[in-house]
Amino acid sequence: MNKDVHKILHVENLSKKFFLNPALGMRPGAMELMKLMLGFNSGPKELTSNEFWAIKDVSFELNRGEAIGIMGMNGAGKSTLLKILLGRLSPDEGNYKVSGSIGGLVELGAGFHPEMSGVENIFNKARLLGVKESEIKERLNEIIDFADLGDFIDSPVKTYSSGMNVRLGFAIAIHFVDDLVLCDEILAVGDFDFRQKCLAKINELKNYKSFVLVSHNPRDISTFCSKAILLHKGEVVAEGIPEKVIEAYAQCSHHISATAVRKRINAAVQFDDRSEKKVKTLITERKRFFYENLDFKNELVSWIHSRGNGEVSFNRNRLEYYGTTGSFTLRQELDRVCDTRIEFDLKIQSGSLELVGNRGGGFKALDSWNEGFSGSVVIECVSNCIWFLSKDLSKFSNGLRFDVKNLKVKQDVKIKSSSREEKEYPDLTHDSKLSLFGAEFHRNEVVKSVKVHWNLRKREGGYYYVSGDLFVLRVSYELTRDVSSLRVGIPFFRLNGEMILGPDSRNNPQKEILLTKGKHVVEMILDPLPVNDGRLWMTVTLCEDPAHLYRKHTSFFDVINPGQEYGVVKAFPIWGKNMNLNNLAQII
Repeated sequence: MNKDVHKILHVENLSKKFFLNPALGMRPGAMELMKLMLGFNSGPKELTSNEFWAIKDVSFELNRGEAIGIMGMNGAGKSTLLKILLGRLSPDEGNYKVSGSIGGLVELGAGFHPEMSGVENIFNKARLLGVKESEIKERLNEIIDFADLGDFIDSPVKTYSSGMNVRLGFAIAIHFVDDLVLCDEILAVGDFDFRQKCLAKINELKNYKSFVLVSHNPRDISTFCSKAILLHKGEVVAEGIPEKVIEAYAQCSHHISATAVRKRINAAVQFDDRSEKKVKTLITERKRFFYENLDFKNELVSWIHSRGNGEVSFNRNRLEYYGTTGSFTLRQELDRVCDTRIEFDLKIQSGSLELVGNRGGGFKALDSWNEGFSGSVVIECVSNCIWFLSKDLSKFSNGLRFDVKNLKVKQDVKIKSSSREEKEYPDLTHDSKLSLFGAEFHRNEVVKSVKVHWNLRKREGGYYYVSGDLFVLRVSYELTRDVSSLRVGIPFFRLNGEMILGPDSRNNPQKEILLTKGKHVVEMILDPLPVNDGRLWMTVTLCEDPAHLYRKHTSFFDVINPGQEYGVVKAFPIWGKNMNLNNLAQII
């Protein structure tokens, strides 16, 4: 009984059918006419060849203060469900009950009289919503301020752009919302700043209103809703927390039935259950492998042994090598031509070794050492690639054996830019930053004193990151009030505006302590940043979902790829047991 007090919407077995060809539907057959004349009209009727279910047996509940997301492909029945709940369509089967008033944030720009001014349309549309004139006058200034149309509020609506129409429509609707609010893609309204104003207002209403959100955008469903349902060809095929429903959405296809989608979802769930233990084992192994290899606290960590048949061992600041066949290459790839100083201690027990530099495509020998050499080496050069090289180990009677320790590479003492580099990486203007990476935003009345610290390496030309290193970012801020949620996000963009990574704090186990009024610090560690190459732009965001509180562009940094791995994203494969292809049938 207590539960029903908080229940605002109850939907039970709701169904609605339509005619494929409405013209044929207006002409019932002789048998149908006979049944109607004789009074035989009991129970639900089977579908004819000219009918289909737009929605079928849809059931869910919504409590006060909750938001539910409705997902599905085009034609899944989302709009039909919304129209039934708004009273624009009658269901053929099932029923629904709303405990309170109901309204919709749909078709916001519709219903305005083109010859009337913005103010006159506020009164006109509010009356259509059933609002009393005294209440309209009481909230008029608040609506005008929210719409932020300036002097245009007194101009005829026919002079408005489509964006201005939407701003005015939302401002009216949001100030006269009901107990239950139905939204159809409403979170995509207007430009960035107005969208944040709308989302902040919706956040405020979420504390005491209930929402049904129909959307194709998984991000809106995830950040705005506490639960969700997935419709496919009119039927509910999944329901629960948004993350699970969004995952199930990937199983939908226009070419298969709702029953087939359910089977796909169940199979995926069974696979997850079966593989959960194995996945945890792989993650543990991945972390163990990475931390073991973090022992190298100097420049040796960014060098690689790329080919050769010998044996290599690393021990903190020392590399030892022995080989008798093939060739030996030890290489460090810099991201650009730069002044470089190389310092190390070298000892060669057998064979010979050469140091080679590359500047713009041409290789140049920098120095070489033969068997018996032992001492400290300092070399200065202008290069973007440095190699330790020994081409044919078989020509040495005892092979190649040497060790290098205390290796230090000091680079970018002075950046020597080329015309190609300046063309590829131009300085970005403020407008181009906003165009490529999105608008900046700051609600000073909620969050202030935002500071960002990172562990990127500094050089004269800016910042850089060596692929494989640990990436640490610390954000400090001060809240002027308690917030209902807080998500710290760090989107990483390529220079063409494509976001390649967007890590955030939604899975932070201590996120609840970051919501209260006062000063806070949150630290994010990426183990490592999973990128291989290129120049990246970083932005920091603080969100009280779904609204932004703070969004600020920081800077670009270059990613140096000493291992020369392919692709933009860094992969961390864990190899299983090797086996002969004859055994393949046993593991399928």
